[in-house]
Order: sequence, then C-alpha cells, then structure tokens
Amino acid sequence: MLAAAAVADLVGSVEIIDAHELPEGPEPRTGVPQAVHIHLLQTGGIEAIEELLPGSIDLLLAAGAHRIPVTTNVLVYAPEGWYRRWTRATHSLITASRDLTDSVVRAQVLKHARVSARSHTKAVGLLGSRDRITGVRVRKSYGTESELRAELIVDASGRASRTPQWLTGLGINGLKEAASTQVSCTPAASTALPCPPVTGPSSPCRPIRACLDPPGPGASCRSKGAAGTSA
Repeated sequence: MLAAAAVADLVGSVEIIDAHELPEGPEPRTGVPQAVHIHLLQTGGIEAIEELLPGSIDLLLAAGAHRIPVTTNVLVYAPEGWYRRWTRATHSLITASRDLTDSVVRAQVLKHARVSARSHTKAVGLLGSRDRITGVRVRKSYGTESELRAELIVDASGRASRTPQWLTGLGINGLKEAASTQVSCTPAASTALPCPPVTGPSSPCRPIRACLDPPGPGASCRSKGAAGTSA
C-alpha cells in the first residue's frame, strides 16, 4: 500500500493486486502472519507514513493506537539490564495491531483517485521479454486468467516472491541481489521481570529484548531474570 502511495502522483494509474479479500476495517486478513500481535512504529516509520499520507497518524491514534514517548515512558529490558530512562522525550513509538495500522493506511491509499485494487487476484507470471517487462499475467480465484499491462511493477509479495523464477523464464539471468544481513524475530513469551518503580499517571510500555544468541529455533533463553521464546 505504501509503495502505491509513493508512486501514485507520478503515474497515470496504480493497480494493487491482492490474492485475498481486502477488509473494510481493522479485520484479520488472510496471509498476514501475527497480525493480532502489538506492532511498533518507530519514529522513522511514523514520519515516512505521514509524509506519504498526511493525516494518517492522527487517524491511527483516533482509531485506538497509542503514542509512547521514548524514552520517558518506555521500560526496555535486555540481557544487559534495564535501559536508562530520560526525563525528556526525543522520539515516539506508536503501538497498534497490524490489522489496525493496515486498515488506516489502506483506507488512505484507496482514496487516491489514481489507485484501485483487485482482490482475489494473484500474479502468476511476467509479460514481456528479456529486453523489457511489459506487465503481469493475473489469475482470479475462480481460475480465469488475463493480462495486465504496466510500465512499472512492484513485487511486494515478500519471501513467497516468484519474481526470480519468472525472470529466468524470460531469459533474464545473472542479476545482482542486494540483501540485508539484519535478522529479526517476533517473540511470543510469558515473562516475569524485576520491574523498577514506576511513577506518573500512566503505565509505561515495556519492550523486552531476548538474548542475542538463543540456543535454537523455538528455544527459551534466560538472562538476569528475563525469559523470552525465540520464534
């Protein structure tokens, strides 16, 4: 959705292809893992969304998301111990479910006159040749296929992407790949922490960072009283 917002003012039209139903509100969406978990938007993400879709952050907060000052109202516990809390907030976090954040962004993007969406539709191949990509072949959930011509194609399918295989099928080989070496995981854990005294009218947000070198997938790691499960 944000990719569509980024290019909408630069092209004649943008069509979003989604294999599943796009809900009207903050409802669960097929194919989105761990959407009911609390998700964090850090300052950079907040600013990026607001730049692309002005007013979206106010809408997100009005819909029930929370803005958490950093680090005045955040307790962070890591294997090294408690992070220091400052008396002056310099950044913010916004906490919300993935479904809520997606619904606000989706509604804002689809308001754009040049943006439309096809649900229950899946990209199944690229059109063109090794010299030029001219579009995608799409298939509806009931099996009918059609061609969608485009000058720019953005593949946002993540780890399930078939683009490398499709390019190979067109005779395009030897492309250089830029990969991030950052490894992250979403832990789900029951914790019992030695929380320091909390002052103020509201209870602060408590992010917990698991050990940097867990024993293995699904294993538990404990450090200074913190327990976390690496997913």
